[in-house]
Amino acid sequence: MIFHQPLSALGVVFVRASRFIPKASVFLSPWAEVYAVRLADPKGAGKLLRRTVERLVPRTCQRIFVLSRFMAARLALEHPRLEDRAVLLQGGVDLDRFRPAESRQALKMSLGVPAGCPLLLTVRNLEPRMGLEHLLHAMAEVAPALKDVFLLIGGAGPMENALRGLVEQLGLGRSVRCEGYIPEERLPAYYQAADFFILPSQALEGFGLVAVEALACGTPVLGTPVGAIPEILGGLQPDLLFEGSTPPAIANGILTHVERAAADPRGYEVLRQRCRAYATARFGWAPIIEQLERELVRLTGRPEPSRPPLSPAGRGGHGQTRAGR
Repeated sequence: MIFHQPLSALGVVFVRASRFIPKASVFLSPWAEVYAVRLADPKGAGKLLRRTVERLVPRTCQRIFVLSRFMAARLALEHPRLEDRAVLLQGGVDLDRFRPAESRQALKMSLGVPAGCPLLLTVRNLEPRMGLEHLLHAMAEVAPALKDVFLLIGGAGPMENALRGLVEQLGLGRSVRCEGYIPEERLPAYYQAADFFILPSQALEGFGLVAVEALACGTPVLGTPVGAIPEILGGLQPDLLFEGSTPPAIANGILTHVERAAADPRGYEVLRQRCRAYATARFGWAPIIEQLERELVRLTGRPEPSRPPLSPAGRGGHGQTRAGR
Protein backbone atom coordinates (compact mmCIF):
# COMPACT_ATOMS: atom_id res chain seq x y z
CA MET A 1 0.00 0.00 0.00
CA ILE A 2 1.12 3.54 -0.77
CA PHE A 3 -0.36 6.44 1.17
CA HIS A 4 -0.40 9.93 -0.32
CA GLN A 5 -2.28 11.75 2.44
CA PRO A 6 -2.25 11.04 6.20
CA LEU A 7 -5.97 11.37 6.88
CA SER A 8 -7.03 9.02 4.10
CA ALA A 9 -4.53 6.44 5.40
CA LEU A 10 -5.75 6.61 8.98
CA GLY A 11 -8.63 4.16 8.54
CA VAL A 12 -6.40 1.62 6.81
CA VAL A 13 -3.62 1.53 9.39
CA PHE A 14 -6.09 0.67 12.15
CA VAL A 15 -7.38 -2.38 10.27
CA ARG A 16 -5.81 -5.46 11.82
CA ALA A 17 -5.20 -7.20 8.46
CA SER A 18 -3.14 -4.23 7.21
CA ARG A 19 -0.39 -5.03 9.71
CA PHE A 20 0.85 -7.77 7.40
CA ILE A 21 0.87 -5.63 4.23
CA PRO A 22 4.04 -3.67 3.35
CA LYS A 23 3.35 0.05 3.36
CA ALA A 24 4.91 3.20 1.98
CA SER A 25 3.90 6.84 2.25
CA VAL A 26 4.70 9.96 0.25
CA PHE A 27 5.79 12.90 2.41
CA LEU A 28 4.81 15.81 0.17
CA SER A 29 4.99 18.43 2.94
CA PRO A 30 4.38 18.83 6.68
CA TRP A 31 0.58 18.55 6.54
CA ALA A 32 -0.12 20.37 9.79
CA GLU A 33 2.22 23.24 8.98
CA VAL A 34 0.87 23.72 5.46
CA TYR A 35 -2.67 24.07 6.75
CA ALA A 36 -1.59 26.36 9.58
CA VAL A 37 -0.03 28.68 7.00
CA ARG A 38 -3.01 28.38 4.67
CA LEU A 39 -5.58 29.08 7.38
CA ALA A 40 -3.47 31.62 9.31
CA ASP A 41 -4.12 29.51 12.43
CA PRO A 42 -0.68 28.45 13.73
CA LYS A 43 -1.89 27.32 17.17
CA GLY A 44 -5.41 26.08 16.47
CA ALA A 45 -6.87 22.72 17.45
CA GLY A 46 -6.83 21.70 13.80
CA LYS A 47 -3.04 21.89 13.69
CA LEU A 48 -2.73 19.63 16.74
CA LEU A 49 -5.08 17.06 15.19
CA ARG A 50 -3.26 17.07 11.86
CA ARG A 51 0.12 16.80 13.56
CA THR A 52 -1.08 13.80 15.58
CA VAL A 53 -2.39 12.01 12.49
CA GLU A 54 0.71 12.93 10.48
CA ARG A 55 3.00 11.43 13.11
CA LEU A 56 0.97 8.26 13.48
CA VAL A 57 0.71 7.15 9.84
CA PRO A 58 4.42 7.21 8.79
CA ARG A 59 5.35 5.06 11.78
CA THR A 60 3.44 2.18 10.18
CA CYS A 61 5.34 2.54 6.87
CA GLN A 62 8.59 0.83 5.90
CA ARG A 63 9.38 3.40 3.18
CA ILE A 64 8.73 7.14 3.07
CA PHE A 65 9.16 8.76 -0.33
CA VAL A 66 10.23 12.40 -0.55
CA LEU A 67 10.43 14.50 -3.72
CA SER A 68 13.46 16.60 -2.77
CA ARG A 69 16.41 16.86 -0.41
CA PHE A 70 14.66 19.82 1.19
CA MET A 71 11.66 17.68 2.05
CA ALA A 72 13.94 14.88 3.30
CA ALA A 73 15.35 17.41 5.78
CA ARG A 74 11.84 18.43 6.83
CA LEU A 75 10.93 14.77 7.33
CA ALA A 76 13.97 14.35 9.58
CA LEU A 77 12.89 17.42 11.54
CA GLU A 78 9.26 16.33 11.92
CA HIS A 79 9.96 12.59 12.35
CA PRO A 80 13.57 12.17 13.53
CA ARG A 81 13.18 8.45 14.24
CA LEU A 82 12.00 7.75 10.69
CA GLU A 83 14.84 9.42 8.81
CA ASP A 84 16.40 6.11 7.78
CA ARG A 85 13.19 5.10 5.98
CA ALA A 86 13.32 8.08 3.60
CA VAL A 87 13.86 7.49 -0.13
CA LEU A 88 14.40 10.39 -2.51
CA LEU A 89 12.04 9.90 -5.45
CA GLN A 90 11.71 13.14 -7.38
CA GLY A 91 8.68 14.13 -9.39
CA GLY A 92 8.55 13.97 -13.17
CA VAL A 93 6.84 15.53 -16.16
CA ASP A 94 5.08 14.26 -19.29
CA LEU A 95 7.63 15.33 -21.90
CA ASP A 96 5.26 14.67 -24.79
CA ARG A 97 2.56 16.93 -23.43
CA PHE A 98 4.81 19.65 -22.05
CA ARG A 99 7.09 20.54 -24.95
CA PRO A 100 8.16 23.66 -26.87
CA ALA A 101 5.66 25.17 -29.32
CA GLU A 102 6.32 25.81 -32.99
CA SER A 103 4.97 29.38 -32.83
CA ARG A 104 5.19 31.14 -29.49
CA GLN A 105 4.11 34.48 -30.94
CA ALA A 106 0.84 33.00 -32.22
CA LEU A 107 0.21 31.53 -28.77
CA LYS A 108 0.80 34.89 -27.13
CA MET A 109 -1.76 36.51 -29.40
CA SER A 110 -4.25 33.71 -28.68
CA LEU A 111 -3.92 34.58 -24.98
CA GLY A 112 -4.62 38.24 -25.68
CA VAL A 113 -1.03 39.33 -25.21
CA PRO A 114 0.66 41.44 -27.93
CA ALA A 115 3.28 39.37 -29.72
CA GLY A 116 6.18 41.71 -28.90
CA CYS A 117 5.50 41.94 -25.15
CA PRO A 118 7.80 40.11 -22.72
CA LEU A 119 5.34 37.68 -21.11
CA LEU A 120 5.76 36.54 -17.51
CA LEU A 121 3.65 33.70 -16.14
CA THR A 122 2.98 32.17 -12.77
CA VAL A 123 0.53 29.36 -11.97
CA ARG A 124 -0.14 28.77 -8.29
CA ASN A 125 -2.69 27.97 -5.64
CA LEU A 126 -3.63 31.46 -4.50
CA GLU A 127 -2.63 31.27 -0.85
CA PRO A 128 -0.13 33.19 1.31
CA ARG A 129 2.92 30.92 1.13
CA MET A 130 3.01 31.16 -2.68
CA GLY A 131 4.36 34.73 -2.55
CA LEU A 132 2.01 36.31 -5.07
CA GLU A 133 1.68 39.55 -3.11
CA HIS A 134 5.47 39.82 -3.23
CA LEU A 135 5.38 39.26 -6.98
CA LEU A 136 2.79 42.01 -7.46
CA HIS A 137 4.83 44.47 -5.38
CA ALA A 138 7.84 43.49 -7.50
CA MET A 139 5.81 44.18 -10.64
CA ALA A 140 5.14 47.68 -9.31
CA GLU A 141 8.91 48.21 -9.71
CA VAL A 142 9.26 46.30 -12.97
CA ALA A 143 6.37 47.79 -14.95
CA PRO A 144 7.63 51.41 -15.01
CA ALA A 145 11.06 50.21 -16.18
CA LEU A 146 9.76 47.77 -18.81
CA LYS A 147 6.76 49.51 -20.31
CA ASP A 148 5.52 46.54 -22.35
CA VAL A 149 6.05 43.70 -19.84
CA PHE A 150 2.96 41.63 -19.02
CA LEU A 151 2.25 39.16 -16.20
CA LEU A 152 -0.40 36.45 -16.27
CA ILE A 153 -1.40 34.89 -12.93
CA GLY A 154 -3.12 31.53 -13.20
CA GLY A 155 -4.81 29.75 -10.33
CA ALA A 156 -7.63 29.88 -7.81
CA GLY A 157 -7.72 30.03 -4.04
CA PRO A 158 -8.65 32.03 -0.96
CA MET A 159 -6.53 35.04 -1.94
CA GLU A 160 -8.02 35.54 -5.40
CA ASN A 161 -10.13 38.60 -4.57
CA ALA A 162 -7.36 40.16 -2.47
CA LEU A 163 -4.86 39.75 -5.30
CA ARG A 164 -7.22 41.30 -7.84
CA GLY A 165 -7.68 44.20 -5.45
CA LEU A 166 -3.93 44.59 -5.04
CA VAL A 167 -3.48 44.73 -8.82
CA GLU A 168 -5.83 47.72 -8.91
CA GLN A 169 -4.33 49.31 -5.79
CA LEU A 170 -0.84 49.21 -7.30
CA GLY A 171 -2.05 50.55 -10.65
CA LEU A 172 -1.03 47.39 -12.50
CA GLY A 173 -4.21 46.91 -14.51
CA ARG A 174 -2.36 47.33 -17.83
CA SER A 175 0.52 45.04 -16.85
CA VAL A 176 -1.08 42.18 -14.90
CA ARG A 177 -4.07 39.94 -15.60
CA CYS A 178 -5.50 37.32 -13.24
CA GLU A 179 -6.65 34.37 -15.34
CA GLY A 180 -8.35 32.39 -12.59
CA TYR A 181 -8.19 28.61 -12.73
CA ILE A 182 -6.52 27.39 -15.94
CA PRO A 183 -7.91 24.02 -17.14
CA GLU A 184 -5.34 21.25 -17.38
CA GLU A 185 -5.66 20.92 -21.14
CA ARG A 186 -4.76 24.60 -21.62
CA LEU A 187 -1.73 24.68 -19.33
CA PRO A 188 0.90 23.73 -21.93
CA ALA A 189 -0.07 26.67 -24.16
CA TYR A 190 0.46 29.11 -21.30
CA TYR A 191 3.89 27.67 -20.47
CA GLN A 192 4.89 27.65 -24.14
CA ALA A 193 3.84 31.25 -24.73
CA ALA A 194 5.67 32.69 -21.71
CA ASP A 195 9.11 34.24 -21.94
CA PHE A 196 9.76 33.52 -18.26
CA PHE A 197 7.92 31.55 -15.59
CA ILE A 198 8.06 33.14 -12.13
CA LEU A 199 8.09 31.03 -8.95
CA PRO A 200 7.88 33.50 -6.00
CA SER A 201 7.32 30.93 -3.22
CA GLN A 202 7.88 32.06 0.37
CA ALA A 203 7.72 28.75 2.25
CA LEU A 204 7.39 24.95 2.02
CA GLU A 205 8.06 24.49 -1.70
CA GLY A 206 8.55 20.73 -1.57
CA PHE A 207 9.25 20.17 -5.26
CA GLY A 208 7.84 22.75 -7.69
CA LEU A 209 6.11 20.76 -10.42
CA VAL A 210 5.05 23.92 -12.24
CA ALA A 211 8.73 24.83 -12.65
CA VAL A 212 9.53 21.46 -14.20
CA GLU A 213 6.55 21.71 -16.56
CA ALA A 214 7.68 25.17 -17.67
CA LEU A 215 11.25 23.99 -18.25
CA ALA A 216 9.96 21.06 -20.32
CA CYS A 217 8.22 23.62 -22.55
CA GLY A 218 11.55 25.42 -22.98
CA THR A 219 10.54 28.33 -20.75
CA PRO A 220 13.20 29.63 -18.31
CA VAL A 221 12.09 29.72 -14.67
CA LEU A 222 13.03 32.47 -12.24
CA GLY A 223 12.48 31.50 -8.61
CA THR A 224 13.11 32.39 -5.01
CA PRO A 225 15.80 30.45 -3.10
CA VAL A 226 13.12 28.71 -1.04
CA GLY A 227 12.53 25.04 -0.30
CA ALA A 228 13.41 22.73 -3.18
CA ILE A 229 13.59 25.46 -5.84
CA PRO A 230 17.42 25.66 -5.68
CA GLU A 231 17.59 21.90 -6.30
CA ILE A 232 15.67 22.35 -9.56
CA LEU A 233 17.20 25.57 -10.89
CA GLY A 234 20.71 25.31 -9.43
CA GLY A 235 21.60 22.41 -11.69
CA LEU A 236 20.57 24.36 -14.77
CA GLN A 237 21.82 27.90 -14.17
CA PRO A 238 22.27 29.30 -10.65
CA ASP A 239 21.48 32.90 -11.59
CA LEU A 240 17.91 31.86 -12.39
CA LEU A 241 17.47 32.04 -8.63
CA PHE A 242 16.55 35.42 -7.19
CA GLU A 243 18.97 36.74 -4.57
CA GLY A 244 16.17 36.61 -2.01
CA SER A 245 12.42 36.29 -1.63
CA THR A 246 11.59 39.97 -1.09
CA PRO A 247 9.82 42.13 -3.70
CA PRO A 248 13.03 44.08 -4.50
CA ALA A 249 14.99 40.84 -5.04
CA ILE A 250 12.25 39.47 -7.29
CA ALA A 251 12.04 42.75 -9.23
CA ASN A 252 15.79 42.90 -9.71
CA GLY A 253 15.92 39.33 -11.03
CA ILE A 254 13.07 39.90 -13.47
CA LEU A 255 14.59 43.13 -14.78
CA THR A 256 18.01 41.53 -15.19
CA HIS A 257 16.78 38.54 -17.18
CA VAL A 258 14.20 40.31 -19.33
CA GLU A 259 16.71 43.01 -20.29
CA ARG A 260 19.38 40.39 -20.98
CA ALA A 261 16.99 38.45 -23.23
CA ALA A 262 16.15 41.61 -25.18
CA ALA A 263 19.84 42.51 -25.59
CA ASP A 264 20.88 38.99 -26.63
CA PRO A 265 18.02 37.18 -28.43
CA ARG A 266 20.32 34.40 -29.62
CA GLY A 267 21.58 33.75 -26.10
CA TYR A 268 17.98 33.66 -24.87
CA GLU A 269 17.02 31.06 -27.48
CA VAL A 270 20.01 28.96 -26.43
CA LEU A 271 18.75 29.17 -22.83
CA ARG A 272 15.32 27.95 -23.91
CA GLN A 273 16.93 24.97 -25.63
CA ARG A 274 18.96 24.21 -22.51
CA CYS A 275 15.79 24.33 -20.38
CA ARG A 276 14.16 21.67 -22.53
CA ALA A 277 17.28 19.49 -22.60
CA TYR A 278 17.66 19.78 -18.82
CA ALA A 279 14.04 18.79 -18.18
CA THR A 280 14.37 15.86 -20.59
CA ALA A 281 17.52 14.58 -18.91
CA ARG A 282 16.35 14.98 -15.31
CA PHE A 283 12.57 14.74 -15.15
CA GLY A 284 11.36 12.18 -17.70
CA TRP A 285 9.03 9.65 -16.07
CA ALA A 286 10.60 6.39 -17.26
CA PRO A 287 13.68 6.29 -14.96
CA ILE A 288 11.60 7.59 -12.05
CA ILE A 289 9.09 4.78 -12.50
CA GLU A 290 11.94 2.27 -12.69
CA GLN A 291 13.26 3.53 -9.35
CA LEU A 292 9.79 3.32 -7.79
CA GLU A 293 9.38 -0.25 -9.02
CA ARG A 294 12.75 -1.24 -7.55
CA GLU A 295 11.84 0.24 -4.18
CA LEU A 296 8.46 -1.46 -4.09
CA VAL A 297 10.00 -4.81 -5.01
CA ARG A 298 12.51 -4.42 -2.17
CA LEU A 299 9.68 -3.46 0.15
CA THR A 300 7.83 -6.69 -0.59
CA GLY A 301 10.99 -8.77 -0.27
CA ARG A 302 10.60 -10.29 -3.73
CA PRO A 303 13.47 -10.74 -6.21
CA GLU A 304 13.78 -7.90 -8.70
CA PRO A 305 12.51 -8.85 -12.19
CA SER A 306 14.93 -8.62 -15.10
CA ARG A 307 13.95 -6.42 -18.02
CA PRO A 308 15.55 -5.19 -21.22
CA PRO A 309 17.02 -1.68 -20.99
CA LEU A 310 14.85 1.16 -22.20
CA SER A 311 15.81 2.75 -25.50
CA PRO A 312 16.69 6.48 -25.37
CA ALA A 313 13.28 7.28 -26.86
CA GLY A 314 11.60 5.30 -24.11
CA ARG A 315 13.01 7.58 -21.45
CA GLY A 316 10.88 10.53 -22.40
CA GLY A 317 7.94 9.68 -20.17
CA HIS A 318 5.56 8.85 -23.05
CA GLY A 319 2.00 8.19 -21.94
CA GLN A 320 2.64 8.69 -18.24
CA THR A 321 0.08 10.38 -16.05
CA ARG A 322 1.03 13.79 -14.74
CA ALA A 323 1.48 14.08 -10.99
CA GLY A 324 -0.53 16.58 -8.95
CA ARG A 325 0.64 20.15 -8.71
